[in-house]
Amino acid sequence: MPGMNLRLLLAACVAGISFACADSGTVPEPEPEPAPVPVPVPEETEPYLEVSPALLRFDVAGNALGEKSFVVKTNCPWRLDIPKEADWLEASDVAGKGLDTVSFRLFIDRTYHTADLVFTAECADGHPALTQSVTVRQGTEPVEPDPSDPDTPDDNPPGLSNPDDPGGDSGGGSGTPSDDNDSGGGNTPPTGNDSNDTERGGGSDDFTHLKPESLFKNRVGPTPAGWCGEYCAVYSGGGYDSDPTYPSLLGTRANVKGLAMNGKTTAVGRIVSPEIAGGCGTLSFDYGITDAGDRRVDFTVEILQNGVSVRTFRVERTAEKFMKYTFAEDVRVSGRFQIVFTNNCPSKQARDQDRYTIFHIEWTGLKQTENDR
Repeated sequence: MPGMNLRLLLAACVAGISFACADSGTVPEPEPEPAPVPVPVPEETEPYLEVSPALLRFDVAGNALGEKSFVVKTNCPWRLDIPKEADWLEASDVAGKGLDTVSFRLFIDRTYHTADLVFTAECADGHPALTQSVTVRQGTEPVEPDPSDPDTPDDNPPGLSNPDDPGGDSGGGSGTPSDDNDSGGGNTPPTGNDSNDTERGGGSDDFTHLKPESLFKNRVGPTPAGWCGEYCAVYSGGGYDSDPTYPSLLGTRANVKGLAMNGKTTAVGRIVSPEIAGGCGTLSFDYGITDAGDRRVDFTVEILQNGVSVRTFRVERTAEKFMKYTFAEDVRVSGRFQIVFTNNCPSKQARDQDRYTIFHIEWTGLKQTENDR
């Protein structure tokens, strides 16, 4: 019996130890991980393309008149298509992606240019391409003659004044009816007073046929009527005040043109008319400056007959930029004559200076005898 009790006691101890070990070495079941939070799938973004502004304008020298580049907004790759004939401009980029800007380099050109460009955005996943057209322009757009406008070239053929508007376009600034600093000279030839005298002649320049030109060329013209410029530029009204358009001086009509005489001592500006029939009763014209650096006006107007000066006028004054001044004097020369303007180069500098624009040149006819006719 004692041996059995001992065996029972040992079995109990072994069982107790086993239970204790089991209790102390139990690994708890891991807690289940939380279910992942679903990530929202963004809705598919529709492709878009926005280009602004719709129009860029540049002057003949390639300077921007307002905005100077296109802003491209898109979520797709884009490209710019430029027509081959638009070889007068270069784009900073012709392809890109997303937000971008496209600027341009334009060459100096006196001819009016316009080009329609196309931006195209191409997105994947079968979306159709998006396109937007824009325009780039250089220079001043020519104005088509308006038959209802009495001041257009069609109603004013070369050599004829407009009787309804003897002063032409009003121009800019505050004009003066005459220049108190203008002084006449020379002798007035006698004119016929026969009872059979008839009034003939009278007319105006035909500068309207010239193309605007900012460079002072050694030869401008001749116009259809025969007017020529030497070391002159051609300025016009209309558009913006940007060489060679100056509406603040010449007015808002693009068909109004004037010749700007250079005052460079090595390239003296002159304006020479053709030989004109019918005599000259009075002579008038407008003049002014477009450069604030030119303040002193000094030029000579001569009336020639057979190459000899028979009447001379010298115009001298201090002028303000864009101020229009008017010259008007009695000439009273019968027979055929020429009008010659010469810059007196008051600064005496061998550089572009003392530049005066002459426009709206007009003259009246004179009664003539049978001998003059």
